[in-house]
Amino acid sequence: MKDVSVIIVNYNTKGLVSDCLDSVFSKTQGLDFEAIVVDNASTDGSRDLFQSDGRINYVYNDTNLGFGRANNRGLELASGRNVLFLNSDTLIRGNAIKTLSDYLDSHPEAGACGANLFTREGRPNQSYMPFRPGIRAELMR
Repeated sequence: MKDVSVIIVNYNTKGLVSDCLDSVFSKTQGLDFEAIVVDNASTDGSRDLFQSDGRINYVYNDTNLGFGRANNRGLELASGRNVLFLNSDTLIRGNAIKTLSDYLDSHPEAGACGANLFTREGRPNQSYMPFRPGIRAELMR
């Protein structure tokens, strides 16, 4: 069993996924992990690039399953005791994947955790926009 399964969904984001994978493999240390790329029928040359990448488990879908179902397909293949759903536009900083996995391992009461987000310039960033209506606004009605 792996420590972590990293699942990345791709849909015509070959360059982003390539950069994301490079950051995962260059920054992650001291951890037995696997990377699973689930491709939602990309037509940008992703298949040619990723199907021969021996670092990853690459799955090509003949149709676009959508983000959620593609993540579920990756989850079916995952062998990690912890799972990281990673957006294709993410670049890993430091040994973040190990930090998250270590946290989950040392806090059995936690079912999930998330990382801090930063802009490319290194400034803290939010994963949501509080000034736009969202689920919270819908729940308040």
